[in-house]
Amino acid sequence: MSDALDLYDLALLLSYERFTLEPRFRHTKLVDMAVAASPFQTLQPEIAEWNDPDPLKRARRWGYVYRDFSTSSMLYMSKTPVRDLPSNMLLDPHPPYLQLPTAAEKETAFYQPRALYSARESVVLIRYLLDLFDASAEVRIRTPRGETLYARAQDLRTRTYTLSKLRSFVLSLIMPHSMSACLDIDIVALGDTKSDPVEHSVLIFQQARASSLDDPRPIVLDLSSIQFGTLGRGLGGRALFALEAQDAYDTRLRSVADEVVVLPSASPPNEREEPRHDWLRDVAAHVKARYDRRATEGWCGHCGAPGTALSLCARCGVARFCSREHQLAAWPMHKLFCVPRQKKEKETN
Repeated sequence: MSDALDLYDLALLLSYERFTLEPRFRHTKLVDMAVAASPFQTLQPEIAEWNDPDPLKRARRWGYVYRDFSTSSMLYMSKTPVRDLPSNMLLDPHPPYLQLPTAAEKETAFYQPRALYSARESVVLIRYLLDLFDASAEVRIRTPRGETLYARAQDLRTRTYTLSKLRSFVLSLIMPHSMSACLDIDIVALGDTKSDPVEHSVLIFQQARASSLDDPRPIVLDLSSIQFGTLGRGLGGRALFALEAQDAYDTRLRSVADEVVVLPSASPPNEREEPRHDWLRDVAAHVKARYDRRATEGWCGHCGAPGTALSLCARCGVARFCSREHQLAAWPMHKLFCVPRQKKEKETN
């Protein structure tokens, strides 16, 4: 089934095209960050849960302050970055108190606030994308267990959970560029009492099989799982989303919240109820265009970024990566499907 749609690759492209052009965060820079007991350096949010003196609660908090520089001639008059990326989300030079020493920490600081409460949009986005392909299209699902399963795109279903008593508190603030516009601060909090319980939707292939003779294995795709930080990242905290068997995914959610309940018979979100559906359709169309050009224009096997300078995997000569760090991050997944070139040549001959 070489012509089957590869779900892992589609998820890579969706994450990249969506989050690097997320309108709420367009042309913003990370200017402050607080993790665990470490406070913000530039402000003190008047939010009760954030300021709770309980050391256990403080140990489980993450906070991000982004500032909008879209109108700043200093940053954008001469060279506007095409996309917002983990590599350009900090000011240059950036404050000494804002240190993100590893690539994984930069990714979490970039993607986590953008993914907050985006589960519903994720479901809509994936459905929009699959609607652009043939209704009878076969989907290939590569899992972290080394399985290659197949399902029909039309068999995709929505599964909705309620998550209560989240074990972490995430705070995201987007500040206007002008300090005189402080009333326009965009504040999003996940894990406070006002947002409990949280409704969280994912997509699930209930009938995924390795062959027609095998029993079906339900597989979950959650493009918004990184909103839960490292615990939400697949591949042991390395991936930017979660694509895994339902039992593994349910275990993941139980590490995120004390109470996890599956709601009965969830129906697909109605696009008329989605205020940004036009933008989501544009993202889906761009992903399809990139996927259709896959034979000539590749992407990073970790983040989905395009580029002419991507490095090829020396072992298989097929997978591409932005950097050594991204290759290492993707290796737990890629090694399961990396076929040496010599072996492929023997099989061809």
